[in-house]
Amino acid sequence: MLKNRNKIRVIFWVILIVTSFLFGVGLAAFEPSDEVKKFSIIVFLCFVAISATILNLLWFRAFNLKLASLHSILLEEHDADRYIAEINELMEDKISPQMRSVLQLSLSAAYCEKRDFLKAKELLSLINPQKLRGTNRTLYWADYAYVHFHLKENNKAIKRMIEHQAEFDKIRTHSNWGALLLILQIFKELAEGNLKKAQSLLEQERPKWETENNKDDFEYLEKLCQNK
Repeated sequence: MLKNRNKIRVIFWVILIVTSFLFGVGLAAFEPSDEVKKFSIIVFLCFVAISATILNLLWFRAFNLKLASLHSILLEEHDADRYIAEINELMEDKISPQMRSVLQLSLSAAYCEKRDFLKAKELLSLINPQKLRGTNRTLYWADYAYVHFHLKENNKAIKRMIEHQAEFDKIRTHSNWGALLLILQIFKELAEGNLKKAQSLLEQERPKWETENNKDDFEYLEKLCQNK
């Protein structure tokens, strides 16, 4: 559906124009009363609105399914360049600001995978967090703090963590995102000079959360703890 979206949109508008013409011809031919005419117009407009809404929902569902299908490229194949190419292809289409923000967030994650934190920060700066919803908005702030820490911008990272602590707490035990919150917390303890607390967190929690996708971060934190 994504690849044929423009064709579907054209077909929809052609059908709408033809249907509107026939509707107008029908009203003129049958000359209904004013009440019937008004009711018919309301019904027709409702039909158009519902059809457009259904089409947009189908497109949004297809978009989410496509995006979800790409996650394995980054998380399992660890092919960030291919993932970036796929996301950029999706961004070439005419999409809503909300969808564009989600794609930019995904691109930022890919550049974090490449350890290009400057590019990741640049992409995050382009996103209006008000265009994100739910977990995506929480992950936006978490990713921003994560990038700040890697760029040695500790004060900015800590500020974001404090400002959005309530949001972070909601996903702290989540199977997919809990590790990121743990990594941020260890970064924060180190930045604030709490070496023993950082070492304790790393030692106790690392076995529960470390995976192939985040082991580089835990190894990096281990080196930071050893060098303090």
